[in-house]
Amino acid sequence: MAVLLLTACDESKYELENLVPDEYHKVLYINNSGMQDLTLYNTGELNTYAFSVYKGGSDPSLTASVEIAIHSQEEVDALYGVNYRVIPSDFYSMDTRRLDFASDERSKAVTLSLSTDLIGAAMEANPEATYVLPLYLTSEKDSVNADKSELFIRIADVLTPTVGFTNTDIQPLSYTYGFDTQSVEIGFGLDTDNNWEVECRFAVDPEYLSSYNGKHGTAYRLLPEGNYSFEEINLLPAGTTTTDLAVSLSGSGLAPGCLSVWTMFRCLMSLRTQSIRWSFGSLGSNWIVRVGVYKPIRKSGPERV
Repeated sequence: MAVLLLTACDESKYELENLVPDEYHKVLYINNSGMQDLTLYNTGELNTYAFSVYKGGSDPSLTASVEIAIHSQEEVDALYGVNYRVIPSDFYSMDTRRLDFASDERSKAVTLSLSTDLIGAAMEANPEATYVLPLYLTSEKDSVNADKSELFIRIADVLTPTVGFTNTDIQPLSYTYGFDTQSVEIGFGLDTDNNWEVECRFAVDPEYLSSYNGKHGTAYRLLPEGNYSFEEINLLPAGTTTTDLAVSLSGSGLAPGCLSVWTMFRCLMSLRTQSIRWSFGSLGSNWIVRVGVYKPIRKSGPERV
């Protein structure tokens, strides 16, 4: 019996909790640590950036606490020695700066909200600087993985999304006199990844046609309202960059030789819940289709019997 007891005592020395130092029983770290370049989009709303803090180690069932801190400008200057500027604290907010892990919690998400207006204005006023948000984990009682303790967010750019038609060249369409209806699909969308649900409103723009005729010496006319139809409101769902506007053209009442131009789009883009700022740039804000109606020419010759 004495031998058995001695053996049991010796084996206890090799249990995991005795082999692993206390500081490694629970270790906290940022999952996407390191330097991360971030492009902000100037849409009239705050941009958000999410990251997660994980709890690992030899016994992750233990409770743990950690705080998210930010390096000062002086610390950044000493660490990097380049023209980095720490984003002022009133340019952003964080939904939490202290994370308390229960026994059954292995990770917690943190969301940053950044003001594109303020950050963009600072970048414009100081173009030589790169604006950064240097986050790091700190804990008084728990261990932090030194290799994964920092998240260095570097603002790469502040962009205003561009919306419009994907092709703004005049689209020539020829139809035979007396045609019934024809369908046309017109591509439109964003020049960036779409992180929003965008509501697109389409309308015919007579003023653009007048301007176009004056500039190019043409005499194009609008198609009559009864000769086209389309949905005024179309949605561009999040994750979808481009899609098509379906247009139906009718040949009713169009005479042979008629050359009309249908022009459309002063497209108003908005989020489903609030207005949003967009620009018109590389994608066009107007689309023109030139519709020609022609009467078929019959060849002369003997009639077939």
